[in-house]
Amino acid sequence: MTKPSGVRPLSAVLLSQALNADVKKYYKSFATMQHPLNRSDGTPFVIAVLELVRDYIARIIRDNNKLDLADVC
Repeated sequence: MTKPSGVRPLSAVLLSQALNADVKKYYKSFATMQHPLNRSDGTPFVIAVLELVRDYIARIIRDNNKLDLADVC
């Protein structure tokens, strides 16, 4: 399979980088999960981690688009 011309290889997204981007949110969601009233429900933690990954991917795409525009100018 050939790569279309002008397409850059995708950036690898490392989970640790996504979590380190907002480590405060990660630890807050972890503490929420461990609170006795939540009975160790992991749903808020999983949602928070997925949001962190989503935001990190969006940032990579946004930064990549800025680079593409700079290449054109």
